[in-house]
Amino acid sequence: YDLPKTVAAIREIWNDLSVHFATTDKFTNVQPMRDASFGFCFYALAITQEGLASSGKLLTAKLALRMLAEIYITFKYLISVGDKKLWDVYRAFGAGQAKLAFLKLDEVLDDQPGYLKKESIEALANEDMYMDFQDIGLGNWAKTDLRKMSQVAGCKNVYDAYYSWPSSYAHGQWCAVRDVVFTTCHNPLHRLHRIPRPAPRYEDGAEGDLILLFNKILDLLNDIYPKFEKRADLLP
Repeated sequence: YDLPKTVAAIREIWNDLSVHFATTDKFTNVQPMRDASFGFCFYALAITQEGLASSGKLLTAKLALRMLAEIYITFKYLISVGDKKLWDVYRAFGAGQAKLAFLKLDEVLDDQPGYLKKESIEALANEDMYMDFQDIGLGNWAKTDLRKMSQVAGCKNVYDAYYSWPSSYAHGQWCAVRDVVFTTCHNPLHRLHRIPRPAPRYEDGAEGDLILLFNKILDLLNDIYPKFEKRADLLP
Protein backbone atom coordinates (compact mmCIF):
# COMPACT_ATOMS: atom_id res chain seq x y z
CA TYR A 1 0.00 0.00 0.00
CA ASP A 2 1.03 3.59 -0.66
CA LEU A 3 0.57 5.05 2.84
CA PRO A 4 1.46 8.68 2.00
CA LYS A 5 -1.10 8.58 -0.81
CA THR A 6 -3.65 6.95 1.49
CA VAL A 7 -3.12 9.54 4.25
CA ALA A 8 -3.52 12.37 1.72
CA ALA A 9 -6.78 10.87 0.45
CA ILE A 10 -8.13 10.49 3.99
CA ARG A 11 -7.22 14.10 4.71
CA GLU A 12 -9.54 15.11 1.85
CA ILE A 13 -12.47 13.51 3.70
CA TRP A 14 -12.15 16.34 6.24
CA ASN A 15 -13.37 18.78 3.59
CA ASP A 16 -16.28 16.50 2.66
CA LEU A 17 -17.25 16.19 6.31
CA SER A 18 -17.12 19.97 6.68
CA VAL A 19 -19.51 20.39 3.74
CA HIS A 20 -21.88 17.77 5.16
CA PHE A 21 -21.71 19.48 8.55
CA ALA A 22 -22.81 22.76 6.96
CA THR A 23 -25.61 21.21 4.89
CA THR A 24 -27.11 19.44 7.93
CA ASP A 25 -27.10 22.57 10.09
CA LYS A 26 -30.79 23.47 10.58
CA PHE A 27 -30.65 25.38 13.86
CA THR A 28 -28.50 28.03 15.54
CA ASN A 29 -28.81 26.67 19.08
CA VAL A 30 -26.33 24.28 20.72
CA GLN A 31 -26.90 20.76 19.36
CA PRO A 32 -25.06 18.21 21.51
CA MET A 33 -26.07 15.23 19.38
CA ARG A 34 -25.00 16.78 16.10
CA ASP A 35 -21.82 18.30 17.49
CA ALA A 36 -20.75 15.00 19.06
CA SER A 37 -21.66 12.95 15.98
CA PHE A 38 -19.56 15.04 13.62
CA GLY A 39 -16.93 15.55 16.29
CA PHE A 40 -16.47 11.78 16.59
CA CYS A 41 -15.85 11.58 12.84
CA PHE A 42 -13.40 14.48 12.64
CA TYR A 43 -11.55 13.18 15.69
CA ALA A 44 -11.45 9.65 14.27
CA LEU A 45 -10.09 11.03 11.01
CA ALA A 46 -7.22 12.71 12.85
CA ILE A 47 -6.44 9.51 14.78
CA THR A 48 -6.56 7.39 11.62
CA GLN A 49 -4.17 9.73 9.83
CA GLU A 50 -1.69 9.59 12.69
CA GLY A 51 -1.95 5.81 13.00
CA LEU A 52 -1.25 5.39 9.30
CA ALA A 53 1.53 7.99 9.38
CA SER A 54 3.34 5.72 11.85
CA SER A 55 3.25 3.10 9.05
CA GLY A 56 0.54 1.26 10.97
CA LYS A 57 3.22 -0.77 12.74
CA LEU A 58 4.52 1.37 15.60
CA LEU A 59 3.14 1.15 19.12
CA THR A 60 1.10 4.28 18.51
CA ALA A 61 -0.86 2.42 15.81
CA LYS A 62 -2.14 -0.01 18.47
CA LEU A 63 -3.11 2.93 20.67
CA ALA A 64 -4.89 4.47 17.67
CA LEU A 65 -6.92 1.26 17.27
CA ARG A 66 -7.93 1.41 20.94
CA MET A 67 -8.99 5.04 20.60
CA LEU A 68 -11.02 4.38 17.45
CA ALA A 69 -12.72 1.40 19.07
CA GLU A 70 -13.76 3.51 22.06
CA ILE A 71 -15.09 6.27 19.80
CA TYR A 72 -17.09 3.76 17.76
CA ILE A 73 -18.56 2.03 20.83
CA THR A 74 -19.42 5.34 22.51
CA PHE A 75 -21.03 6.68 19.32
CA LYS A 76 -23.03 3.50 18.71
CA TYR A 77 -24.07 3.36 22.37
CA LEU A 78 -25.44 6.91 22.27
CA ILE A 79 -27.40 6.09 19.10
CA SER A 80 -28.65 2.72 20.40
CA VAL A 81 -29.95 4.03 23.73
CA GLY A 82 -32.07 6.56 21.88
CA ASP A 83 -32.19 9.12 24.69
CA LYS A 84 -31.39 12.63 23.47
CA LYS A 85 -30.65 13.75 27.03
CA LEU A 86 -27.75 11.31 27.14
CA TRP A 87 -25.94 13.39 24.52
CA ASP A 88 -26.19 16.33 26.95
CA VAL A 89 -24.72 14.13 29.68
CA TYR A 90 -21.81 13.16 27.43
CA ARG A 91 -21.09 16.81 26.61
CA ALA A 92 -21.47 18.06 30.19
CA PHE A 93 -19.16 15.35 31.50
CA GLY A 94 -16.46 16.50 29.09
CA ALA A 95 -16.83 20.10 30.24
CA GLY A 96 -16.54 18.90 33.83
CA GLN A 97 -13.27 17.14 32.99
CA ALA A 98 -11.93 20.39 31.56
CA LYS A 99 -12.94 22.14 34.78
CA LEU A 100 -11.16 19.47 36.85
CA ALA A 101 -7.98 19.86 34.78
CA PHE A 102 -8.12 23.63 35.17
CA LEU A 103 -8.54 23.44 38.94
CA LYS A 104 -5.55 21.12 39.22
CA LEU A 105 -3.46 23.47 37.11
CA ASP A 106 -4.63 26.45 39.14
CA GLU A 107 -4.51 25.03 42.65
CA VAL A 108 -2.60 21.74 42.84
CA LEU A 109 0.26 21.44 40.36
CA ASP A 110 3.33 23.51 41.12
CA ASP A 111 5.23 22.30 38.08
CA GLN A 112 2.70 22.54 35.29
CA PRO A 113 3.14 20.14 32.35
CA GLY A 114 4.10 21.76 29.09
CA TYR A 115 1.41 20.05 27.01
CA LEU A 116 -1.40 21.71 28.97
CA LYS A 117 -2.20 25.37 28.38
CA LYS A 118 -4.16 26.86 31.25
CA GLU A 119 -5.95 29.39 29.04
CA SER A 120 -7.12 26.72 26.60
CA ILE A 121 -8.43 24.44 29.36
CA GLU A 122 -10.23 27.36 31.00
CA ALA A 123 -11.91 28.29 27.70
CA LEU A 124 -13.10 24.71 27.19
CA ALA A 125 -14.48 24.49 30.72
CA ASN A 126 -16.43 27.77 30.33
CA GLU A 127 -17.63 27.24 26.75
CA ASP A 128 -21.20 26.09 27.38
CA MET A 129 -21.65 27.22 30.97
CA TYR A 130 -19.53 29.13 33.45
CA MET A 131 -17.46 26.50 35.24
CA ASP A 132 -18.68 27.48 38.70
CA PHE A 133 -22.00 25.88 37.71
CA GLN A 134 -20.43 22.79 36.16
CA ASP A 135 -20.42 19.45 37.96
CA ILE A 136 -17.32 17.28 37.89
CA GLY A 137 -18.17 13.68 37.16
CA LEU A 138 -15.99 10.75 38.18
CA GLY A 139 -15.60 7.39 36.48
CA ASN A 140 -17.34 6.65 33.22
CA TRP A 141 -19.52 9.46 31.84
CA ALA A 142 -22.47 7.05 31.33
CA LYS A 143 -22.12 5.47 34.81
CA THR A 144 -21.19 2.12 33.28
CA ASP A 145 -18.11 0.73 31.53
CA LEU A 146 -17.12 0.37 27.90
CA ARG A 147 -17.60 -3.40 27.84
CA LYS A 148 -21.22 -3.06 28.98
CA MET A 149 -21.74 -0.19 26.57
CA SER A 150 -20.57 -2.40 23.71
CA GLN A 151 -23.06 -5.08 24.76
CA VAL A 152 -25.94 -2.60 24.87
CA ALA A 153 -24.92 -1.24 21.47
CA GLY A 154 -24.55 -4.69 19.95
CA CYS A 155 -20.88 -4.26 19.06
CA LYS A 156 -19.00 -6.34 21.62
CA ASN A 157 -17.12 -7.90 18.71
CA VAL A 158 -15.42 -4.53 18.19
CA TYR A 159 -14.57 -4.34 21.89
CA ASP A 160 -13.07 -7.84 21.86
CA ALA A 161 -11.13 -7.32 18.63
CA TYR A 162 -9.85 -3.77 18.97
CA TYR A 163 -10.01 -2.63 22.60
CA SER A 164 -8.98 -5.42 24.95
CA TRP A 165 -5.60 -6.37 23.51
CA PRO A 166 -4.44 -2.85 22.54
CA SER A 167 -5.28 -1.81 26.11
CA SER A 168 -2.45 -4.08 27.28
CA TYR A 169 -0.04 -1.84 25.38
CA ALA A 170 -1.64 1.35 26.70
CA HIS A 171 -1.31 0.12 30.29
CA GLY A 172 2.22 -1.24 29.87
CA GLN A 173 1.17 -4.73 30.98
CA TRP A 174 3.77 -7.48 30.99
CA CYS A 175 2.43 -9.22 27.88
CA ALA A 176 2.88 -6.03 25.87
CA VAL A 177 6.30 -5.25 27.33
CA ARG A 178 7.43 -8.81 26.63
CA ASP A 179 6.10 -8.69 23.07
CA VAL A 180 7.83 -5.46 22.10
CA VAL A 181 11.19 -5.43 23.86
CA PHE A 182 12.17 -9.03 24.68
CA THR A 183 12.97 -12.16 22.71
CA THR A 184 13.87 -15.69 23.81
CA CYS A 185 17.47 -16.74 24.29
CA HIS A 186 17.96 -19.93 22.31
CA ASN A 187 20.94 -21.13 24.29
CA PRO A 188 19.58 -24.34 25.88
CA LEU A 189 21.97 -23.95 28.80
CA HIS A 190 20.27 -20.66 29.66
CA ARG A 191 16.83 -22.30 30.06
CA LEU A 192 15.23 -20.19 27.27
CA HIS A 193 15.09 -17.01 29.36
CA ARG A 194 14.13 -13.62 27.91
CA ILE A 195 16.71 -11.17 26.61
CA PRO A 196 16.30 -7.66 25.12
CA ARG A 197 15.77 -7.42 21.37
CA PRO A 198 18.27 -5.41 19.32
CA ALA A 199 15.37 -3.02 18.63
CA PRO A 200 11.61 -2.89 19.40
CA ARG A 201 9.44 -5.36 17.49
CA TYR A 202 7.44 -3.54 14.83
CA GLU A 203 5.87 -6.31 12.77
CA ASP A 204 2.10 -6.16 13.20
CA GLY A 205 0.47 -3.96 10.58
CA ALA A 206 -2.74 -2.19 11.68
CA GLU A 207 -3.38 -0.32 8.42
CA GLY A 208 -6.47 -2.25 7.35
CA ASP A 209 -7.95 -2.22 10.86
CA LEU A 210 -7.51 1.54 11.18
CA ILE A 211 -9.39 2.06 7.91
CA LEU A 212 -12.10 -0.43 8.91
CA LEU A 213 -12.85 1.28 12.24
CA PHE A 214 -12.78 4.75 10.72
CA ASN A 215 -15.27 3.70 8.06
CA LYS A 216 -17.54 2.11 10.67
CA ILE A 217 -17.65 5.47 12.48
CA LEU A 218 -18.57 7.20 9.21
CA ASP A 219 -21.32 4.59 8.73
CA LEU A 220 -22.85 5.62 12.05
CA LEU A 221 -22.85 9.26 11.01
CA ASN A 222 -24.58 8.34 7.77
CA ASP A 223 -27.27 6.48 9.73
CA ILE A 224 -28.38 9.59 11.59
CA TYR A 225 -27.26 12.39 9.25
CA PRO A 226 -27.61 11.00 5.71
CA LYS A 227 -26.27 10.95 3.14
CA PHE A 228 -22.55 10.86 3.73
CA GLU A 229 -21.12 8.20 1.46
CA LYS A 230 -17.41 9.05 1.33
CA ARG A 231 -15.21 6.32 2.80
CA ALA A 232 -11.50 5.72 3.28
CA ASP A 233 -9.50 3.06 1.47
CA LEU A 234 -5.94 1.79 1.35
CA LEU A 235 -4.53 2.98 -1.96
CA PRO A 236 -2.00 1.00 -3.97
